[in-house]
Amino acid sequence: RVHGRSSNNLTPEQKRAVTFLINFLESWDTVVLPTVPELDQLVQKENVSVVDGIITSKKLPSGETWFWNQTHSSHSVTIPAPENLLYEVLFRKLLCRKKKKHPDATDLPRHKLWLY
Repeated sequence: RVHGRSSNNLTPEQKRAVTFLINFLESWDTVVLPTVPELDQLVQKENVSVVDGIITSKKLPSGETWFWNQTHSSHSVTIPAPENLLYEVLFRKLLCRKKKKHPDATDLPRHKLWLY
C-alpha cells in the first residue's frame, strides 16, 4: 500500500531523503536508543537517531516558542534490504512552526527533520 506519492513521483528532496536512509542502513551498526535524544543532539546536521518504538511529532522535544509540524502527508517507498529482502518505509518531513501562544516569536529555528 502506498501512502501519499508513489516512489516514482517523489520530489527531488524526498528522493534525497530516501537515498540518505538507504546509505545509512548500509553502514548502520544496530545501535537503538530507548528514548528520543535531547533537542541539541536531535537537530545536529545529518544526525541519525534510531529509536525503539513509534515516534510522533508530539514525542519530539521542541523549543519554548515552536513545535514540530508535519509538512505534507506521509509517503511510502520500498527500498533494498540485506539478503535480497525489501523494506517498505513510511516517511515524512517535519519543520518548525510557531506555537499559537507565541505568534510574535522571531527566534524560529530553520530545522528540518525526516521521520522514517
